[in-house]
Amino acid sequence: MTSPLTVSIPSLRTAAGELFAISTAADFPRIPPGVLAIGTDPASVHFNRLSPAMLGTLNARLLAIQKALFQLSNDMAAAARAYQEADAAGR
Repeated sequence: MTSPLTVSIPSLRTAAGELFAISTAADFPRIPPGVLAIGTDPASVHFNRLSPAMLGTLNARLLAIQKALFQLSNDMAAAARAYQEADAAGR
């Protein structure tokens, strides 16, 4: 026989709060623009040609990650509220 599933509402709330703090932090990682190689060798020239597109793509993905963490924190907080309400209602 399997045990019933239990959820730690305080732990779920704590995790939601931590994810919210991470997702709204002013220092959420971004790659600064203008990262260029100093040299004139072929590798540096190639890097400097590709760098703006790469950095733009990476920053767009970091922004998507930040938004996903924010949404996940909201979903977890909503789940904690739903579990709390269900417990209070005796369901």
